[in-house]
Amino acid sequence: MFLLTTTEPSAAVDSWLKDNKELENFVADNIWFEPMMNVIAKELLKKSNLGLKARVVLGAFLSIGDMITDIFVIRDYMNNVAFRCLRCGSRAVLPLATVPEIGQVSTRK
Repeated sequence: MFLLTTTEPSAAVDSWLKDNKELENFVADNIWFEPMMNVIAKELLKKSNLGLKARVVLGAFLSIGDMITDIFVIRDYMNNVAFRCLRCGSRAVLPLATVPEIGQVSTRK
């Protein structure tokens, strides 16, 4: 499972070996085993997009959630006279932050 959430095959193999203590003696006796598993993990990462997709989807949901909370905060600022300076600042910062992000995403291949 760790292989799906990491971009480093050796970290995934190390985690797998730590989770399976019964392999300790085997790995110690067969020095070829861990490098072989690293090669296999590297090939799996090259061929599989599942981990990448999981990280992208999680990042997208976190970004959307952040934007939703920003909208609620800005709405509260708009409804409260005491927050007039914050309201103006939020109105200026939100487009300044969003427009470059949209431009960067739209130019990716």
